[in-house]
Amino acid sequence: MMDLRRRRGRSVLEVNLDAMNWRIDERVALDPTDFGGKPEERELAVRLHQTQEDIPKNGIIIDATAPLARVVDKILRLSEANAHPSAQSAKCYLA
Repeated sequence: MMDLRRRRGRSVLEVNLDAMNWRIDERVALDPTDFGGKPEERELAVRLHQTQEDIPKNGIIIDATAPLARVVDKILRLSEANAHPSAQSAKCYLA
């Protein structure tokens, strides 16, 4: 099991190209001004997906094709593991 406390990075939600395009299509169908509605935006999204040039080097990859509950659980675990100690102690007041 990986030690999540040592993994300080951004969560990167990863999907395959077909899923990414489908999700963009769904959003643009509801709002044509949303990102991906213009051909140049779609080309950028595809290029970045293929090259992964914008992925942080210390990014923590999360499979975003997994069931939503599993994706959210992983993000929450990572967030809690990377929280500042004072934030950990403050959680008891928020619960």
